[in-house]
Parts: sequence; structure tokens; C-alpha cells
Amino acid sequence: MKSHFSLHTLLLAISLLSATLMIACGSPKVEDEVKNSDALCPIEVGSTGEVTDISQGDTAVIFTLKVNEDSVALDSTFLEVKKAEALLSTILKGKKDKVRSLLKAMVSQGKGLRFHYIGSKSGRTAQVAISGKRIRQIVDEKGRPIPDPDRKIRLAATDSLQAIVSQAGKGLPRNLRQGIQLREVKLEGGYVVYAFILDGMGLSLERVENNPQAVKSELIPLLPALDQIKHYSQEACIGLIMRFSPKPGKAKPAPKPTKDQKDKKPKRPKPQAIILTPEEFNGQ
Repeated sequence: MKSHFSLHTLLLAISLLSATLMIACGSPKVEDEVKNSDALCPIEVGSTGEVTDISQGDTAVIFTLKVNEDSVALDSTFLEVKKAEALLSTILKGKKDKVRSLLKAMVSQGKGLRFHYIGSKSGRTAQVAISGKRIRQIVDEKGRPIPDPDRKIRLAATDSLQAIVSQAGKGLPRNLRQGIQLREVKLEGGYVVYAFILDGMGLSLERVENNPQAVKSELIPLLPALDQIKHYSQEACIGLIMRFSPKPGKAKPAPKPTKDQKDKKPKRPKPQAIILTPEEFNGQ
């Protein structure tokens, strides 16, 4: 009985060890692909520079890129993640087979990528990371770059926004505060549009025209569903427009003009708009 128990324990230990090895078996594959890709170095990346080394970190594969500072400035624009993604796409096009095999292994194991930049003249260093989740979005399971990888994300976010905007539009028009009526909320040409009617008793069109920043600060906290909209606006690349129109109807009689004003034609109030680009809106 004792020997039976010992044998059973031994078999269980072997099974656990085998399972552990099976789980870990992908890791050497990434290591092998890293070695194969590193053997290609230096890899030219257009006029940007060259990849001098490819190695494996704890959670990411590291591409060391010597940046040609004669043609590229190692500034904040260059250090954007989108630029790193474009560089990866260029590398995949230039050295297809082995680097694609590496990316294929990274996708299967959820590995991220980190660019380690070194300035060719200044010696300045910087790092930009692309997460494993993002690698799956920009590279397919065969290690090929996906054309316009954000399109699916944008479409899904836009669909969610449309549902939110439609819900926010129910029960309109309604007064946000004295003299300001919210007439409509809609999606239009890459923007969420809030359309207002002003009766002149509170907020005036002249104030919107002359002090849009203050008006924006006052009204944005009052906009219905704005928090939900901003949850999806960055992925959908959506901006914000606030449109202001005078209340329709018979205009109030203008005051009797003074002697100096007789030759001047009275100005009619013009509709106004405050526009925030997607970058401005999502940076709020």
C-alpha cells in the first residue's frame, strides 16, 4: 500500500512537471526567434536608422535602434507610440520571414515590444513600449502588419457613441439653465454636436463670440452624457461642437439710435460655435 502511494505520488509529480513544461514550451520559441532575428542585425529602417540588436526582456522583446540624427530628431514627436508602430511595420516589410516569425511567436504568447533608441550623434537614449495587447491589434497571427488596425476599434467605438448620443437626445429640447435651451445632440462628421437656443436673457451670442473659453468652461459640466461620450471619444477619434443660435421669432424692437448711431446699420446676432478638435476634446 505504501509503495502504491509512492508510485501514485511519483506519477502525479511527473504529470505536474510535464504540464509545467508544456506551459513554458512557448518561451524557448520566442528565445529562438529572437536569436534568429538578432542574427539579421543591423537591420536598416529607411532613413530613420538601423536596428543594431534584438534581445529578450522579462515581458517584452527589445529592439535597439540607432537613430540617424542627421535626418531624424529624437524629440517628443518621434517618441510617440504611433511612430514606434510605424517603425515596426517598416521593419516587417524589409525583413519579412525571420522577423515575422518572431512577431508571430510574440502574438501567440502576448509578448510586448520595446524600442530602445540611441541617438547617433548625441548618444541620447529613450524607450518606447508597445504592449502585448497592442501588438495583437497591429500584427496578425502570422506576424504580418494589419492595414489600418484601428479601423475596427474606431467603428465599434462609434457604434457605442451613436447609442449614447441617441439616448442623450431623448426628451429634448429642454432648458439647461435660464436662457439656454439644449435643442439637439447628434453625431455629425466626426464630432458630437450639442445645439443650443439662446433667448438673450442669460448667455448672449456676443459673449459666446467674445469669450468662448469661459463659455466652454461653464457649459461643459452641464452637457448630458458627456462622461459616457468621452469614454469612447478617443478610440472613435471624435471631437466636440457646441452650436448656439438665437431664439426664433419676432425680434425685439431695437432701441432708438443715438445721433452717432444713425448712419450705422444694427448688427443682427449671428449663430456661433465652439469647436474642439478630437485632440483638444480628448485632452480635456
